[in-house]
Amino acid sequence: MARSPMFPPRTSPFRTALQISPERIAHMGDSDLGELMQDLLRAQAYRCGSPVSEVRVNTEDKAKDDGCDGWTGKPEIADDWLGDADTCWQLKAGKAGEPARLKGEVLKSIPKKTLEAGGRFVVVASGSTNGKKGEEDRLKALRDKAKALGIPTDRIAVIGSERLAIWCNQNPAVAARWAGRPKGLQTLADWSCAEPHQVPWQASDAITDEIEKQRTALDFEGDALIHLHIQGLPGVGKTRFALELCRDAPWSAFVIYIPQATDARLSELIDSAADDPGVRLMVVADEVQPEQLLPLRDAVGRGNGRLHLITIGHCSTPEPAQWVRERFKPLPPRCRDGVDSPYLPAYVFLVPGDSHEIAPREGS
Repeated sequence: MARSPMFPPRTSPFRTALQISPERIAHMGDSDLGELMQDLLRAQAYRCGSPVSEVRVNTEDKAKDDGCDGWTGKPEIADDWLGDADTCWQLKAGKAGEPARLKGEVLKSIPKKTLEAGGRFVVVASGSTNGKKGEEDRLKALRDKAKALGIPTDRIAVIGSERLAIWCNQNPAVAARWAGRPKGLQTLADWSCAEPHQVPWQASDAITDEIEKQRTALDFEGDALIHLHIQGLPGVGKTRFALELCRDAPWSAFVIYIPQATDARLSELIDSAADDPGVRLMVVADEVQPEQLLPLRDAVGRGNGRLHLITIGHCSTPEPAQWVRERFKPLPPRCRDGVDSPYLPAYVFLVPGDSHEIAPREGS
């Protein structure tokens, strides 16, 4: 149910710490802006059905690009940010995005060809800090030049620092990298770089198949699973399994990892994200306690499919008799040389509906 204007969305220090400010964006250089847009375009492409494999972003300073720093393909669903057609992106940090310096961009080969073919040309001017006027001044400079040479003008757009911040903050896992995230919260890149996860991943075909199945189940599209619980004894590799599940998943751009689910800010983060209709988020909460499972499941349920949750812990789920069990073989001993733990679940529990549990094998 929508909140009354008398009751604004809940705020959380944890959620606020995952928001990037227009000022932070305005101070970005070319390299940082390129890296931000690379993450953001991939996340948005997934959301609107634009082919993620076609996303291209140039992250090199001063590289020759023929007027195209980035590219996204036509989305399946018309999108506020990626539009409804192939899009050529030009990224301009600082003073490079001033109106007078943008005029010639629309004449370069790729923007010109894209517009003539019915596509879009979008300039991201991160140094634009005076709101709508700043964007309109830059848009006028581009359109006037294009019109004078007979180039279509109706699909030229400009995004300044304020709107870019709004867009980023709809994707907390993207914004987190640049927002000075607090202790106790990690991006997927942070999580992947942890020392225990530098041991090469080894998995049987059955486990590889299971990872692919659960990735598909957790996809945000369609009748997606919103809560997956990974359960087992200490040291069997639950966290590593969860990491490999998230790594290279089509929804990986939305992952935030919380090492300690007992952190009270976890619930605050989920509640505040559920109240923001533009947010999409995959939360992975480790060391979850039994009494947390149902409240957390109910909390993500309020997100209407925009929030998904992976919990990891020693505890089983409530009412285990309702769960269906399938057995998977562990890694053969010859594959475990030099590996401290097998990083493999040997049992997989599947729940009808919208919750699943994966439980590593106990014993041999």
